[in-house]
Amino acid sequence: MNNFQLLAVDLDGTLLNDDNKISNENLQAIRELNNRNIVFAPCTGRTLSEIPNLIKYNDDIRYIVYSNGAVVFDKISKKTVKCCMSNETILKIYNVLSKYQVHFTIRVDGKCYIEKGSIDDFNISYYNIIPAHEDVLKNYSIEMDKFSLWKRNINDVEVVSVFFNSDKDLIECKSKLLEIGEIMFVQAAKCNLEIISKNAGKGTGLINLSKLLGIKKEKVVAVGDSGNDIPMMSGAGVRIAVSNATDTLKAVCDNVVCSNNEHVVEYILKNF
Repeated sequence: MNNFQLLAVDLDGTLLNDDNKISNENLQAIRELNNRNIVFAPCTGRTLSEIPNLIKYNDDIRYIVYSNGAVVFDKISKKTVKCCMSNETILKIYNVLSKYQVHFTIRVDGKCYIEKGSIDDFNISYYNIIPAHEDVLKNYSIEMDKFSLWKRNINDVEVVSVFFNSDKDLIECKSKLLEIGEIMFVQAAKCNLEIISKNAGKGTGLINLSKLLGIKKEKVVAVGDSGNDIPMMSGAGVRIAVSNATDTLKAVCDNVVCSNNEHVVEYILKNF
């Protein structure tokens, strides 16, 4: 690892284990990286408020790339680099989504907002919401009484995350959203669309962080597990997938390592 200067790691399914926790082994490895002057940066689809405290308030972690690269955050200076969506773009998105049955999550200003009463067991099951996202909804989100009105009057939106009941609806809706032309998608799960600015993405976030730090691409390592990590790999010289990663991600990576339950940061520290 002495040849590298920046290690960017996804959270869900990568740094976090199947219980959505970070292991002591990974925490110790992050400290060792910091001692070696290697920057460790979480690079996540979650927004700032959804990141576990052991990561968010960790003194060994200064920089966080969150909301699928829409924001790069320096914890010390409090400065951010943002690639968010305007209210005009958001209204175009809502006009398309209003024709389908979807479960909304909106990330803005580092917080996660949902409609009040939308996280019961029925909705979790009906919209095929994956466990990692269920954890975010139940433990980190803010329930809004007048969600429908509020969501039409906001600006600088980081992510609109939607889950579908129907694969057919997702495919059809995605094609209509593409006509907007100001956005792009990543997918954290089969029935999910994460809608972000066309200027965002984990790849852009990682590149923005590298520029901020003056670190060349060949000195960057990226690690992930799912489709929304594919853009991140474009910003790294070494691309790593965990063993539980999707085949699509593995296909664009240089190496496949241990699973998210086997302390991936510790593994990389010892083996690379």
